[in-house]
Amino acid sequence: MPAAIFLASLDFEQKSLACEGSAASTGYGILMYDISNSDSPVFFDSTGTPGSAQSVFVSGRYAYVADGANGLQIIDLDAVLALFQYIIGNAEMPDFAYDAAIREGFAYVAIGDDGLRLFDISDPASPILRYPRLSHG
Repeated sequence: MPAAIFLASLDFEQKSLACEGSAASTGYGILMYDISNSDSPVFFDSTGTPGSAQSVFVSGRYAYVADGANGLQIIDLDAVLALFQYIIGNAEMPDFAYDAAIREGFAYVAIGDDGLRLFDISDPASPILRYPRLSHG
């Protein structure tokens, strides 16, 4: 994959931004831009999601999308570029997924009033719920 930037885009309103190498992406799905030449970013691909992408976090070859009412979507970016099935895993949520972050093999998903869900993503095709509700109270 080229150096890219990844943007979560909802109805053409850019909701979040994630970078990997010198590529970038955005919640109407994700928009991908080659930023290897920072003076001249180039749009090179996009992909939709079943919900309303709120944020995207890129780790390695995967994009983790907080997809609103459709929970967490896990996208194989290599498959997107090769025009194959790109959503390889997902996790349903009891509420709207607003944001996601990845750290050390775990996905943390913010779901509004229901707090935070923690998923083991060591196999991105089959995320496993480890903590059903992490909250302040």
